[in-house]
Amino acid sequence: MSTRANIIIKGNEYIPTTHYYKHHDGYITNGLGEMLADFVSDTKDITNEKFMTKFICNSIVKFGRVSNVEEIEITDSVHDDVEYVYEYDNNTLGVYIRGENWELEGEQYKQWRYVVLVSEDVYNLDVFGKLKV
Repeated sequence: MSTRANIIIKGNEYIPTTHYYKHHDGYITNGLGEMLADFVSDTKDITNEKFMTKFICNSIVKFGRVSNVEEIEITDSVHDDVEYVYEYDNNTLGVYIRGENWELEGEQYKQWRYVVLVSEDVYNLDVFGKLKV
């Protein structure tokens, strides 16, 4: 079973918000979420504009082809079949978790449960249990 995910890199007044799609391995632990969280935690002060390029290059160097990051594609919106929507903005990575809300589609993902995975003082991959700091 594929675990689909979107990654949203927030834009600003000069650069638009960008959406990416990953067809499988989008889950938080031992998947895309953990790779993104480790990257944000290890890479301080990365600009939104350079985030995906650096993330993909770093993942290929660190994990090789098993990272499957070359399969991440740019898209125009949040897909209706995703389980996770990762959102990056100014050194903060969060995730919207669909859960059982399959009736909510597209941009309605903002009604899903939201958890900060990485910020200045938080590193949290155990989103279903206690917070790791």
